[in-house]
Amino acid sequence: MKSIIDRQRGLSLVELLVALALSAVLATGLYRIVLANQQSMALTDTYARAQEAARSALDLLQFDMRMAGFQGCVNDITSVNNGLATNPATGYDPLLHDFAVPIQVFDNYDPLVNPSIAGVQPAAGTDVFISRAAISSDLYVAKTPATTAAALQVAGPLAQLKAIKEGSVVMVSDCENADIFAVSGLTGPASRQLLHNTNVSDGPNNAGIALAEQYAHGSQILLMNTVAYFVAPSQLVKTADGTAVNSLYRVSAVDGGTAMELVPYIDDMQLRYGVDTDNSGSPDTYLTGQQILSSGLDMASDVYAVHIELTVITEQSCPAGSSGNQGCLQPKRYQSLVYIRNSTGGV
Repeated sequence: MKSIIDRQRGLSLVELLVALALSAVLATGLYRIVLANQQSMALTDTYARAQEAARSALDLLQFDMRMAGFQGCVNDITSVNNGLATNPATGYDPLLHDFAVPIQVFDNYDPLVNPSIAGVQPAAGTDVFISRAAISSDLYVAKTPATTAAALQVAGPLAQLKAIKEGSVVMVSDCENADIFAVSGLTGPASRQLLHNTNVSDGPNNAGIALAEQYAHGSQILLMNTVAYFVAPSQLVKTADGTAVNSLYRVSAVDGGTAMELVPYIDDMQLRYGVDTDNSGSPDTYLTGQQILSSGLDMASDVYAVHIELTVITEQSCPAGSSGNQGCLQPKRYQSLVYIRNSTGGV
């Protein structure tokens, strides 16, 4: 019995050290597996957020780029009379109200040269796209006015009429000619009469009270809008060291003309414009905005399409200049091609 007890005294020091070493090796391996899984999940989540940011940004850009220059049923922009008084002292803002220029761009934005957009300065070196167009509606002139200076009686969905307020810029069109003016007041039952007097209390003034013609019953009434897209530092998302990532911003005249941060993680936006140089009816050459201007081309009449390239980064993106850092995501680039439906050169 004694010999059996002697053989069961326990582990020797060497055996204990070996067991601890094996346990440490196993624990280290398990820790590395857990850490790798956590990093993989974080990168997968980051990649998903980058994809979602790119998808959302491209959806927004594609819609407004596609509709740039839309002026209802009027095909010739020279048939549109812009009746706004171009005096900044009376509410005129060239960014929001220059409807004679359906498309305006700033190529490789330079804060020393280019103006800020609604009080926000875009990121240097990024591109800015500004679209001016009418918003399609079912509103129309209910009765031919007695004179060109008389109020326009409007019919159509009440919800669309409510979108028009004093100071709103609208277009009236009979498909041959059109007038753009600021609404100086709304009168009559359910405010269905649009005044276009010279003085406008909450918007740009009109150059005169008379329209180009007496627009007959059935003429279109369209709300005009300017939309600007640009990339600027985010006010909402920052990295671990407090550095702001860039976001896509949007300025819309009908939404008050203030800059709204829409999609974070959009670090850069580069645009190229498709022109038809071989008269094939489709774009064959893509130029920067500066190249378009220096070539004497016109954004409204010569550009068929816009090629968009977005660079997306997140808090988990690799530092600039690094390559293949473990635990971080390389900046992702997403591209899309948008045809401008209302360009006189477009499809």
